[in-house]
Amino acid sequence: MRWILRILLLVILGAPLAVVGLFFGALEDQPALSRKVEITPEQTERAKQLLKAHDPRRMPAGVVRTFSVSAEDLDLGLNFLISQHGGASKTALSSGAAMFWLTLPVPNNPFGNYVNVEAVVRQTAGWPEFDRLRIGRVVVPGFAANWLLQRTLVRLEETAEVGVPAT
Repeated sequence: MRWILRILLLVILGAPLAVVGLFFGALEDQPALSRKVEITPEQTERAKQLLKAHDPRRMPAGVVRTFSVSAEDLDLGLNFLISQHGGASKTALSSGAAMFWLTLPVPNNPFGNYVNVEAVVRQTAGWPEFDRLRIGRVVVPGFAANWLLQRTLVRLEETAEVGVPAT
């Protein structure tokens, strides 16, 4: 009975400490990426058109679509989205994989000023899968990163199915 109480106490005290530790490790004082990309009005319009054309909320429910996008267009689209929030990004494509680097500022807090993300996503026959995901100094295990990605994609699909209007 005592060992159950010790484990329970460890969980009660350990869970908040683990959460604080994750925040401490995920946020950093300096941006990992300080890329100043000048996005022209033409590129902004192209990015908007790409995002509108491939918006999953506009696709019929249950239909899987594929499309090809150049590394330059993917980089442009991601930079457009991230720059709207004061961040920076970089994208690279290789055979069957995409590499992403993102830096976003976060509100003032005691843990850090930026969230820096490095990810390698691999193409599969089904959902994409992470080969690597690092958020700040925290390396996210592949199974956890893939589970979160799958839940996010399923949630996006469910949102589209219930008729949330696309913007």
